[in-house]
Amino acid sequence: MTDVTLFWSLYNAGLNGDFGAAADMIDGDCGYAMLPTMEVSRGKPDVMQAMGRGAEASSEAVQDRPRQLP
Repeated sequence: MTDVTLFWSLYNAGLNGDFGAAADMIDGDCGYAMLPTMEVSRGKPDVMQAMGRGAEASSEAVQDRPRQLP
């Protein structure tokens, strides 16, 4: 799997809330940097928690934004 394919696979898994699929794609000694805070998580359990917090924050941000019509 290329880096780009891995990125999009993880992105889509997070977007769909499929954290089991995301966990299957990462190694136990992985790292994750949360943007924009650059909070770094290391190790699969911490990375999975960070991904969950990121997805939750993203979901809340989208819900709070008013819909704009074209």
